[in-house]
Amino acid sequence: MHINLVIRCAAHVLSHDVIIEKSHKIDKLLCLLLHILKYKYKTRLLRYKTICSVVSIMEEPQRIGKVFTYFSKVGVAGIKITDAALEVGDTIQIKGATTDFTQEVESLEIDRKPLQRAEPGQEVGLKVKEKVRKNDVVYKL
Repeated sequence: MHINLVIRCAAHVLSHDVIIEKSHKIDKLLCLLLHILKYKYKTRLLRYKTICSVVSIMEEPQRIGKVFTYFSKVGVAGIKITDAALEVGDTIQIKGATTDFTQEVESLEIDRKPLQRAEPGQEVGLKVKEKVRKNDVVYKL
């Protein structure tokens, strides 16, 4: 179930003018919490703030994979896609012990051949704007 559907349903019950747009998957805990919220709190503002807080807590970046090498002369990271697909145009965050930056995916390559979408199990080259290190983790925002 997608969070936007749950939020829309809860928002409809709480108030007809409170709709929050999100498209991440939601777990059973959030469904239960939203169900409790519509009965426990009386004021619309408090309910709206509580739902927004829960949504922001649940919005964690999706792990894509990790860096296995970095080519410093050309500024390209070799990334092993392990958990989810990555597409040109996606916004990613690369995070490690000394690395932490965000950028848009402008191009992906496998063996110097352009690629629009990389699936789990593939190793791709990605032009990065900063130096990355082996085992830095790549997240999709």
